[in-house]
Amino acid sequence: MMGEIRTQLKNISGRLNMSEFTEPYKTDGGVSCIRRDSIAAFTTTKDEITVHLRSGTIFTITLDENEANIENITADLAGIIAEDDTVTE
Repeated sequence: MMGEIRTQLKNISGRLNMSEFTEPYKTDGGVSCIRRDSIAAFTTTKDEITVHLRSGTIFTITLDENEANIENITADLAGIIAEDDTVTE
């Protein structure tokens, strides 16, 4: 499912700068790609990451429902992503 979402995002990448968004993550609201500049803060526990947006919206990313580990997800949220992981247009 996540691979299919990534493919759809790459198909529309001509209209969006995908490097401004996180990878798609399963959240309590469904599947979310979060625009990094709208993140106000995030907090972590051993089981989940809570993402607070400037708008007041809060997303919870549960680690057991996502392919990445906590270090990779927090690096992605902060915009610290490896060169090989960047989305190309």
